[in-house]
Amino acid sequence: MLKNPGKILTIILLLGLVLRLAGINHSFPFIFHPDEPTIIRSALGVRFDPNPGHFDWPHLYIYLNYFVYMFLAFIRDFLVNVGLKEIVSSAVPILWNDDLIFYLITRILTAVLGGFTVIPIYLTGKKLFNERVGLLSALCFSVFPYHVWHSHYSLSDVPMTFLLSWAIYFASRILTEEDFGNYSRSGFYFGLSASTKYNGGLGVFIIPLAHIIRNISHKVLRVPKENYYSLFHSLLYIVGAALFSILGFIIGTPYSVLDYKTFIRTDGPKGALWQFTNVGSINILEHREEFIRRIVENVNANLGYVVIPAVIFCVFLVLFRFIFKRYSKDDFHLLYLLIPALLFLIYITGYDKNRAHYYFIMYPYYSIVFGYIVSWLFNIIYNKVKLLSFIYLLLIFFPLFLEGVKSSYKFYNNDSRVVLLNWSKNYIKPGSSISYTGDGLSEVVKTIDRYAISVNDLRTYQPDTHFYISLEEKSPVAGYYNILNIDNTYHIGPDIFVYQKK
Repeated sequence: MLKNPGKILTIILLLGLVLRLAGINHSFPFIFHPDEPTIIRSALGVRFDPNPGHFDWPHLYIYLNYFVYMFLAFIRDFLVNVGLKEIVSSAVPILWNDDLIFYLITRILTAVLGGFTVIPIYLTGKKLFNERVGLLSALCFSVFPYHVWHSHYSLSDVPMTFLLSWAIYFASRILTEEDFGNYSRSGFYFGLSASTKYNGGLGVFIIPLAHIIRNISHKVLRVPKENYYSLFHSLLYIVGAALFSILGFIIGTPYSVLDYKTFIRTDGPKGALWQFTNVGSINILEHREEFIRRIVENVNANLGYVVIPAVIFCVFLVLFRFIFKRYSKDDFHLLYLLIPALLFLIYITGYDKNRAHYYFIMYPYYSIVFGYIVSWLFNIIYNKVKLLSFIYLLLIFFPLFLEGVKSSYKFYNNDSRVVLLNWSKNYIKPGSSISYTGDGLSEVVKTIDRYAISVNDLRTYQPDTHFYISLEEKSPVAGYYNILNIDNTYHIGPDIFVYQKK
């Protein structure tokens, strides 16, 4: 029995929040991520038309941010009315900077929801297994490197995962409790999750999966018959869950019904169904070749290198237990986690456009499986050598923690392009001419020198300027020497090289 699990969970929660909030104002005064303006502009547009008019992203997070922005407007008006604007604006100047304040607010909201996702993760691990598994699962999720990374942006994937994790938690209760409320709440949260990002609804099948696993496990483990569902109750509960999921989605995206003609369009990003065709798919032979590579090179790295091996080990452990009939209730609960985790992995690796955030819908399952395996091995080692068991915990979490902290630290150190801008204020004198090449440099370089020349093809044009800024380490331009390297080892953004004319 763990002492003070509430305090441990609080520390884990604070760790997750610190990692996600550190450097939350990165890249200001610029917005480099091309998708970040989507939520902000749509939320601000709700003032004039409650229908955002596009369904490439569903609308729940847009509406949530709209209400947060309205609260900000109320606070600003209050400060003006009581004569405190000058005092507050001098202390917090960004509060009245409409170019940045809305991005900052949405980023903070995203980061907070990302941090608080550890709570449903903890509850699910505790419900399915025990307190220690819940805490280890929460700790794992709190430092997931790519989740930490993505939580720094005003995007909807992290809030989707927060709602999805609650849906998974209530579905997990189906395995142990006969209560229609678990079906309805799980379905409702799946609907809200899908209304934040469409792929959040893909896991809704785990509700009937949990129902089936419950019935099978009760028969295999010879649970008294009064704990079985009748066919009528089974159908009633599953249909009820489906209706609540639809209700949750419509509450979050009401214009999916009110403007259904736009919603069902497939010919462009205004329609919701376009999203499912936009990701594309690869053929079976290519998928077979890409499956392992995408897991090893992408998913494994984004999860901190130790999680995927633990999940693979868990698959073989569960197979071994079932083959040799050494299974227990825990193994049926692991099936509830492993089946969707593996199905999603197969499905998403088959996308033609294989982006890292598509895998977020698997993160809750993976963190809990990891928590279980770590706890299981800890018990084995602890019973033999107590000190070694704690060393084992430190070693197994070290790569995960290191990568999570590294992700956060990069944002804390800011974008390399902002570093370039700050450097230029002291080292590039007004009137100096600048040429540059490389995608993503234009906005920053034009801020330094609005007359800066973009060199698109150095084979046909050789710049004759005081400074040449490039993304290439070796200058292709004769007569220039390197004076500054800004690498992205501990920064977000590209490597940048600055050359000066001899």
